[in-house]
Amino acid sequence: MSVTLAPAALWRIAHSFLATLIALFGTPDELAGRLLLTRREHKLACAWLRTGEAMLRRLIFIEARAYAKPNTPLPTPNTSAPRTLRPRAPHSFKLDATFHVITGAPRKSTRRTRRALRDAPRLDYVSAGGAAGRFAALVRAFNDPAAYARRLARRLFADGKRAFVLLRALAPIGQGHGEDWEAAEAGATAEALAHFVNSS
Repeated sequence: MSVTLAPAALWRIAHSFLATLIALFGTPDELAGRLLLTRREHKLACAWLRTGEAMLRRLIFIEARAYAKPNTPLPTPNTSAPRTLRPRAPHSFKLDATFHVITGAPRKSTRRTRRALRDAPRLDYVSAGGAAGRFAALVRAFNDPAAYARRLARRLFADGKRAFVLLRALAPIGQGHGEDWEAAEAGATAEALAHFVNSS
């Protein structure tokens, strides 16, 4: 993993966090291999994953500042190209999930949706596939942040105001990660924000 602008201390904290995730839940393949999680296990895993995703999104945002403003417009997606299917290993049906650096605002549930959820039978177990897929995507993004940072930089250079939208959409990391993280991350994030806004 090559890092450029984010303080090394932040990457060390993120590495320790992922190691803790593996100690708690196993590797993504091991988590997927369980097939089912209790509701309590699933809730706990998702809470840890949200924190890890928030960490990595901030780090990728900081790393994106390392890339120069492109002179060419963003390429137009080729919607006519045939899609290729990738074989999936047993119990890894969602381990090719994508890590999304930019997330949208959470959708509000309608009254009909809330009523359906309230009246639905409550199961004691939840599929492990979704959490395992998010975990695998998180690990891939940690191992190769440059690929995500490069793509993000192109999008932010195209529209500097998008940087504000991205930062507003980032989930809070929460407490317990030490003053080193909070101070270093806040300063580096502010520098990255100013860079993209002033370069647009």
